[in-house]
Amino acid sequence: MYTGGGPSLLKAAPFACTGVCELHLTLTKLCVISTYCTANYTIKLAGGLSGAMYWTAFYPADTVKSLQQGTQKYANSSFITIFRDVLKNDGFKALYRGWGLTVTRAIPSNAVLFATYELVTRMLKDV
Repeated sequence: MYTGGGPSLLKAAPFACTGVCELHLTLTKLCVISTYCTANYTIKLAGGLSGAMYWTAFYPADTVKSLQQGTQKYANSSFITIFRDVLKNDGFKALYRGWGLTVTRAIPSNAVLFATYELVTRMLKDV
């Protein structure tokens, strides 16, 4: 019933911790080249880029989680066992199989997510 719970946490916890940091680091870099730091499109661009960075860094954990949850072969295996097996048998590129579609989806969804986050944060400061 809880197969893949560990890898799911391994994937989700860093997003909760790093997503906002990546957003603000990206915004800082964009503000150096643009005077429109608070413009809506700048925040959306930073949000989209932070989502792409997150998925690039943590996609292997998602691959392992998917294998653990979706295949009988790995149903009772640990994260490390699956990770090593994939590297040994299929190579490093196998950990990123499907990454392109995920990042294509992540860019717009994170752009909206972080633009909403910034909007709500600004609205709450005014309350």
